[in-house]
Amino acid sequence: CARAAGWPCVRSTMGDPGGAPPSAPPTTVEIDAQDVVRVVLQWARESGLDATAAALGREARVALNAPPGGRAALLADVRRGRWDAVLPTVATLELPRSVLESLYELVALEMAESRERDTARALLRQTEVMAAMAQSQPERHERLERTVGAAYFDAREAYGAGGREARRETLAEALKRECVDAPPGRLLALLGHALKWQQSVGALPAGAARFDLFAGAAAAATDTQERAKREAPCVRPARRTRVAAKGQHAECLALSPDGALLAVGSSDGFIELRDVGTGKLRADLQFQAEDAFMMHEDAVLALAFSRDSELLATGSADGAVRVWKALTGAQLRRYDAAHAGGVNSVVFSRDNSHVLTAGGDGVVRVHGLRSGRLLKELRGHDGAASSAVYSEDHTRIYSAGRDGMVRVWDAKTGDNLLSFGPPKGTDGASAATTPDLTLALHRGPAGSADGLLVAMRGTAELHLMSIDGELVRTLRRETRDIGKSDKEKDATGRTVANLFSACC
Repeated sequence: CARAAGWPCVRSTMGDPGGAPPSAPPTTVEIDAQDVVRVVLQWARESGLDATAAALGREARVALNAPPGGRAALLADVRRGRWDAVLPTVATLELPRSVLESLYELVALEMAESRERDTARALLRQTEVMAAMAQSQPERHERLERTVGAAYFDAREAYGAGGREARRETLAEALKRECVDAPPGRLLALLGHALKWQQSVGALPAGAARFDLFAGAAAAATDTQERAKREAPCVRPARRTRVAAKGQHAECLALSPDGALLAVGSSDGFIELRDVGTGKLRADLQFQAEDAFMMHEDAVLALAFSRDSELLATGSADGAVRVWKALTGAQLRRYDAAHAGGVNSVVFSRDNSHVLTAGGDGVVRVHGLRSGRLLKELRGHDGAASSAVYSEDHTRIYSAGRDGMVRVWDAKTGDNLLSFGPPKGTDGASAATTPDLTLALHRGPAGSADGLLVAMRGTAELHLMSIDGELVRTLRRETRDIGKSDKEKDATGRTVANLFSACC
């Protein structure tokens, strides 16, 4: 209880804010003041204000104990033995010494098993947790020293009868009990609920677009415009030195709208920015010159620039999505569990407030860039969702998947308005019952309607379709020498070959 710990309780009375007697007896709700601090701590972390969160936690002596990427992501990393991700996350939590000892012990054993004995010895001798173990449990620490230094690693003796996987599972369950799984964006969600209640009782004009928390009234237009210019805080990426490895290759490309940058996503998780004309790495960008590359933990499968070319969104095979400042490499936002499968497509909304993604889990999602929250889920594809795009006016979302369907969604409500497949053509592969589709928005000449470019992987056909699913035109490319059909241009002047490169 907060009172037992010396903390006051926050008492809130639900009644008429104008002071008039309510029609029903007011309801008094007590809120633990420590929970108020935790909500602020969560907001600070989600906004990238790590130093602020650390200072508030120390002064208030309150720990959030919510892993930055979510409890599920932390437990998954433990079960997969991704200690390079687990240890930095655990460093942000307040955990019992027994749990920390179990963690460090397991990491040391796995390092020894991998023949990284120097790393294991450093962990045993140079960390506070293991130094405390050497004082309080000398026999246990000496046994670890012998295991690490042995010429032969006996897994059964080191891990016990259950083996390494059982030890990981036991540690994951211990961390699960100590960590909280708080829904993201609690502060903004609670404020939103409070504002809706004030609107319902007439304390706030129904048409107000923004509320000034301190003035207790709708914000002036100038304040609204000023706040709209603010960006999410930047987070500088950790220093990463790239070492080229045999078998690594480019997975995806994206050209910035201003034509200045070519982003390359690789199978080793690195993202490089290259010169469009020469293809060389942009060493004039300080973060790349310092080897502080933008990167993911897994292969990068999707890239997209914002319309102003200032932001870069990236998606990887482990379901993570990240947003970067393109010219500085600073990380603006990360969604570690955006999808259960790989991220096949990323795209910014027109005002850079949302990121639209399509994943191997078959779901299309809309993520808030400023709040860091999941805003919408569009479910309907039977199989992986290959791509998703906004309509030009942003009232619709179009997605394509491996179920051979293009789906049209209402961007506001998330309703599936229409579904259609590609037309049956002469190409043998296009007659398959479940072709793997991908799509791009086709912006027609001035005065004409937009359309969709729908491609089927493994075929030489590209269909230009209306947004209602009607076939407008089919473009085909010969697999032999370039012929007349390959040189044929569409209404925007792009060759068929270029269209295939853009879509496929």
